[in-house]
Amino acid sequence: MAKQVNKPEEVKDQVTQQTLIADNEEMPDFMQGDGDGIIAKKSAPREKIPAGLHQARCYSMIDLGHISKEFQGKKLDQPVHTIRLSWEFPDLLISKEGKEDKPMVIDKEYTLSMSPKANLRKDMESWRGVPYTDQELNGVDVTNMVGATCMLNIIHKAGTGKNSDKVYENISAITPVPTTLDEKTGKRKKTAVADPINKQIIFNWRGKFDYKFLMKLPEWIQKPMLESQEYKWLLSKGKLDQYINVQKSSEQLAAEVLNGTAGSHVPVTGIDKEDLPF
Repeated sequence: MAKQVNKPEEVKDQVTQQTLIADNEEMPDFMQGDGDGIIAKKSAPREKIPAGLHQARCYSMIDLGHISKEFQGKKLDQPVHTIRLSWEFPDLLISKEGKEDKPMVIDKEYTLSMSPKANLRKDMESWRGVPYTDQELNGVDVTNMVGATCMLNIIHKAGTGKNSDKVYENISAITPVPTTLDEKTGKRKKTAVADPINKQIIFNWRGKFDYKFLMKLPEWIQKPMLESQEYKWLLSKGKLDQYINVQKSSEQLAAEVLNGTAGSHVPVTGIDKEDLPF
């Protein structure tokens, strides 16, 4: 005998759809909708940093490591030691309902080099307002920039190729915060910049290495770092064994991390500088 199939209206003792929210009931933004439908909409465009000159503060310096880079569309033969600096604009705040105001931010990647043509040297000297001496160029600690204030000139630049419909914000110049004359002392002093908002961050592969922080970075920043010479070396020497499953090979561990399937992670203490070859 064929099994009888109940029609929807004949189903008994089962949970049926209910209207939980009245039409005129107040709801948070994330619960808003149109009728009973589940409506997908395009996201609102991200608010862009206005073009022009703005007060800013450097709040983050991340050592990306020796990573693969391209030049004019071609992959370079050797990995390039690269850092990423980030600035916040304390006077340019983004407001979201139910959340604290957050400053707009911008970042820029640099090759870690102080050669005469290096962008890092050009920007740092423009930021300082004076060139480095030969003695200073023997070793410039870029982490000293974290917390320092400056003026950033922002330009809007149209994308090219498949991104021709987009507009990007770029840093065109970094200069010192202007000074004003103190009428009481007769000396010049820097114009005050609003207090910092974002937590200051320094990440490197030695004393300020934090595995938990690394795992929380956006994938497009994290992925090249996980393929860097530094990360591969730490993995091969067992320096990360206490944070991930040591019963697996280095190749398996690296693959799991890249795929986001590695085990739980906790903050890492400093790693002995003498153990590193870089």
